[in-house]
Amino acid sequence: LDNGKYCYFEKFFDKAQDKWRQVTVTLNSKSRVAQAEAKNRLALKIEEKLRQGSFKEVPSVQKVFGEWRKIRDEELKASSVHTETWAFRKFLDNFGRRKISEIKGNEIQQFILGLNLAPTTRVLRRTYYNLLFTYAQNVGYIEHNPMSQVVLPKVRRTLEDIKKKQNDFLDRREMRLILDYGYSLSKCYRKTAILEFMFLTGLRTGELLALSWEDIHFEASTLTVAHTLNLHGYVANARQLLLMYSHVTQNMQNDLKAKLNALDF
Repeated sequence: LDNGKYCYFEKFFDKAQDKWRQVTVTLNSKSRVAQAEAKNRLALKIEEKLRQGSFKEVPSVQKVFGEWRKIRDEELKASSVHTETWAFRKFLDNFGRRKISEIKGNEIQQFILGLNLAPTTRVLRRTYYNLLFTYAQNVGYIEHNPMSQVVLPKVRRTLEDIKKKQNDFLDRREMRLILDYGYSLSKCYRKTAILEFMFLTGLRTGELLALSWEDIHFEASTLTVAHTLNLHGYVANARQLLLMYSHVTQNMQNDLKAKLNALDF
């Protein structure tokens, strides 16, 4: 070594993890006495590693995924849980039955590249899979996270993509055409009114569906948005009200009123 010391190592096969591992010791000399001492220390280290491994069975990817999801699901709203879980569907079909310590980075890389996904979606999938393997590493199922070896092509953003994202909304003229057509059809009047209301207020669908009469203050001409409606419950068609924590300042209210007054609808 650069510091003048000598590193001794020995490899051994760990049946519990089904792979070769290595132990090392560092001594100040390379004499026969030092070599004998290194051999004894290495043997003790191997014995300790094997003893520790004998008490810990390496679980399958599917089992680790189930453990992780119990924790992860409590951190997210149900709609996000639905999105993340769906992202693992094909991943578990491919790797679910194998021991998590067997999964290599190049396998995951080829799997992601083999999916017909947009570049940004690939990056998001890599993020999801990294969370799973980080959990496995933290609890001691694996020593190294294979996701650190996964390399994906960089996302190339063209000028057309940037302009498309910037213009991904309806302007007043386009909205006026939609509203005129919708109000001209008696069967679409209610839905059209909802579209106009969402356009003017910026409410999301879940926030709109969660509104109740108690949230509307006609005298003060104000609306309290305190909840959003979750449509991705754990039971089919389950509906769940989620509390929203928001704070609207007086300046924000005045700014919104000014913008609404400027619109000609």
